[in-house]
Amino acid sequence: MADYKFCPQCKEDLKSVMENGEEYQSCTNDFCSFVFYDNPIPVAAAIVPVENKIVLVQRGVMPDIGGWCLPCGYINKNEDPKKAAIREVKEETGLDVVITGILDTTKPLPHGGNRIVLFYEAIVNGGELKAGDDALDAKLFHYHEMPEICFGSHRMVVDKYFNF
Repeated sequence: MADYKFCPQCKEDLKSVMENGEEYQSCTNDFCSFVFYDNPIPVAAAIVPVENKIVLVQRGVMPDIGGWCLPCGYINKNEDPKKAAIREVKEETGLDVVITGILDTTKPLPHGGNRIVLFYEAIVNGGELKAGDDALDAKLFHYHEMPEICFGSHRMVVDKYFNF
């Protein structure tokens, strides 16, 4: 849970409260109704197959700088999740893609941050594979040649995609 100390609406102190077995932060001012629920952040990721390989990117930002993962990123306010996946693939790999379907979703993991990941399959319809935006590198890998994938949920979906 985020470590907020003051209410963003009235600036009073926040206190921990239990609601339905979950801990939240609530404003101490009786006239303010603010409760910080710390809801999960949505992320879009894509498996982009090319000739029996998939595209992986080497992260250039935290967390896991230098680690390899699927192209992914946060879904912006009012953004369609499919369009977020398309945007992230373009930003990180230089490839233009079309979403062909949703592969899986993951729930927030205690050690993996408060995120829900929507995994899509996408096919290339243009562009050139090159690292961009916040990626150090972007490459195609056969399943048995892949580097270690830094996010467990990505590894799980890749294994499932290749039936392992």
